[in-house]
Amino acid sequence: MRLRGVNSINASNTPLFILDGAPVDVAIFTTLNPNDIESVNIMKDASSTAIYGSRAANGVIYITTKKGTGEKPVISVGGSYGISQLAQFPIELMNAEEWFTFREMTDPSLKTNEQF
Repeated sequence: MRLRGVNSINASNTPLFILDGAPVDVAIFTTLNPNDIESVNIMKDASSTAIYGSRAANGVIYITTKKGTGEKPVISVGGSYGISQLAQFPIELMNAEEWFTFREMTDPSLKTNEQF
């Protein structure tokens, strides 16, 4: 379907399809029941580009369905909250000598034979 003729050599020449206010793919027409369509508006001038930007360079087909009018959208919002802070007590760490002593205590095979 073309509204404004061939406008591009490399890009698509299909118009932007808007179904109940949301952009949709042209393939939606295969699943849309014609009895559910309330109105079809076609915009092909600068007003469509002003509203929808460069996506509407080839025109806009605005479809309103009977079920789409009057229904309120449902919006779900989720959130989380957390607090983190640094530990308020000093952490005592081992020095090298204490570390080797600890390792030797846990694994006696690591004990070195000192021969001086």
